Amino acid sequence: MSTVSLPPLQYPYDTDGGPLRHPLEAQIEEDISNWIDHEYLFLTDTQRVFYKQCRFGMISSCFYPLASNKALTIGARLVLLLFIHDDYTDNIDIHQLRPYLLKSEAIMAGQAVPCRKGDLLYQFSLFRDALLPLVPAAWMQRWSCDLNYFYEGMIMERCFMPDHYPSIPHYMFLREHLIGIYIYQDIVELYMSSFMPYALLSHPHVRELRRHAALIISWCHDYYSAKRELAAGQMMNLVLVIRQAYQCSLEDAYAEAARVHIETAKAFLQLKDNPPDFGPYNGLFREYAGHLLHMCKGNHLWHLHSGRYDQ
Repeated sequence: MSTVSLPPLQYPYDTDGGPLRHPLEAQIEEDISNWIDHEYLFLTDTQRVFYKQCRFGMISSCFYPLASNKALTIGARLVLLLFIHDDYTDNIDIHQLRPYLLKSEAIMAGQAVPCRKGDLLYQFSLFRDALLPLVPAAWMQRWSCDLNYFYEGMIMERCFMPDHYPSIPHYMFLREHLIGIYIYQDIVELYMSSFMPYALLSHPHVRELRRHAALIISWCHDYYSAKRELAAGQMMNLVLVIRQAYQCSLEDAYAEAARVHIETAKAFLQLKDNPPDFGPYNGLFREYAGHLLHMCKGNHLWHLHSGRYDQ
């Protein structure tokens, strides 16, 4: 069964209005094209054409539809940086990967790391410089921890031998790391009424809300990219892991992945709509949960229209 014949994923919140898009989407798309041409100097001409087709301005617009202009620009820089970083590090040997990742972590921690203008690491310096005037030190430290969480997933992924699939529970744990969504979730605080206090963000209910939002985006990605990743010989994909675990047809694996996806979305809505009493933070929780919902909706729209995935 080809992904071409797959029906779009359905969401239990589809009746709650469609995804929002930032009014400056066209402008940010143009900005991203300029960054690709003039800042990412290590890219080949073919890579430049491909990345411009991915519509990273669209996903930035859909992720952060209510952002200030500055926050949207920062979010767009992060989107472009991490997608290119993901592709770039695929070609780094496992023994060299961790030392390379430590360099960007050090840059985000404020340490001086030699890098040339136009290199990928230089983009982390630009990103940090853009963030510093807008965020408190505690937020920056938390963001760096979330970046490390993402990098841990990249390292764990490399520990699997070719054709040695993880179990479904193991993959679900790994995928939460590997999707890297927490660093994107953090960006919404740049245009909220207040930064999330530790007492709220560390609450188990909010942590579960964040986790389910990350997994919704993970399963959406896996559903639409399974054909591409199967052809590339990759195995870190929910559809492919299900097929291996159950020894079922690809068609049945897609159906089971869609079921997991909608159950995750339903659980997210339960967490969003039925929070405990956070006292003075009740309004802030609703604001934050609403932004995460925008991200989930927008992510699906982008997957349907991005040039990055075959439909």
